[in-house]
Amino acid sequence: IAGGALATAGAVVQTLLRNSLATPYTLGIASAGSFGAFLALAVPSLAIFGGLSSVIFSLTTSLLCLLIVLRIARSSRRADGLLLAGITLNFLFGAGVMFVRYLADPFQLATMERWMLGSLNAVQMETALAPMPWVIAGLIIIITHIPALDQLAFDEEVAAARGIRVQRAKAILLLGAGLLTAGVV
Repeated sequence: IAGGALATAGAVVQTLLRNSLATPYTLGIASAGSFGAFLALAVPSLAIFGGLSSVIFSLTTSLLCLLIVLRIARSSRRADGLLLAGITLNFLFGAGVMFVRYLADPFQLATMERWMLGSLNAVQMETALAPMPWVIAGLIIIITHIPALDQLAFDEEVAAARGIRVQRAKAILLLGAGLLTAGVV
């Protein structure tokens, strides 16, 4: 599930950014999700949703990061504004993860390390299927916009000439890729 979701998100991001090195991590979505999960694990008073707190915080910060990236890219005058905004937020949230780790209690730090490395302590079918609602939602968004993605793969001007609302299609496709990435993280 994780590999397929990240591969699909990566293909969408590479097409939209026209950069074969781009990944779902390039836009900062994964590091934002890690930051949210670490925050929920490090601060026990934030565990208002019980065991799901890290999942909810991870999804929330991932989607917030995506919205920030899209907002910055929309207001940027540069063609590579989306890419630069994503890389900047990736570094900021990565620094946030390091800061939370620095401030965390040693016992909580061990929990965070296990989370980051993908602990196999209590793997059950429910754990493996937990990202499915987000993965399915992201896939539905992407699949319904495949014609626009095909046109965007050629060129934005060609896509616009063929009736594609380029900025809207890019935002929707990035939302789909973001949901895939956020769900997996």
